[in-house]
Amino acid sequence: LAGDILCQERQIQSAMSGEDYNFHPSFKQVAPILRQCDLAVGNLEVPVCRRAPLRGEIFATEGHFYCNAPDEFVDAIFEAGFDAVYQGNNHALDAGKTGIEDTLALLDSKGMIHTGTFRQESDPRFVMIESKGIRIALLSYSTSYNQLEGNLTQKGRDVLLNQYAYQKAKKEL
Repeated sequence: LAGDILCQERQIQSAMSGEDYNFHPSFKQVAPILRQCDLAVGNLEVPVCRRAPLRGEIFATEGHFYCNAPDEFVDAIFEAGFDAVYQGNNHALDAGKTGIEDTLALLDSKGMIHTGTFRQESDPRFVMIESKGIRIALLSYSTSYNQLEGNLTQKGRDVLLNQYAYQKAKKEL
């Protein structure tokens, strides 16, 4: 289990390769370790949404902390060896509902396991994985969304996010 997988503006700038991005060098040191793991899981602390501005574009113009990465970032984390990602974190809503939708679609297209943000109310709020005969439950919650949760209705928060509440987590566990 790894911690935050972030994509900051300097990382985006250094990954620029013409009109595309190459984030593979960002994971050069850890990829050999991740690829040896039976299961590698990290906290994807950034939406990946082409329809929203990138991290540096918002930070430079509005001055508040905001995350969003190019699609190629997911290619790099997948190829580095991550099998699954958590998304229940304070940056889940940085690119809004669109960011959640686009990120989930991209993760699904790569076959990456994910939890913490959702498309529908009926989506399971946790993921069960079996690795080497061991069943593992992945649960991902957040208590804060950088005050962006107010941009959603209560129904939107209930469907898209996994807001932490003790009784809810206890029931799911």
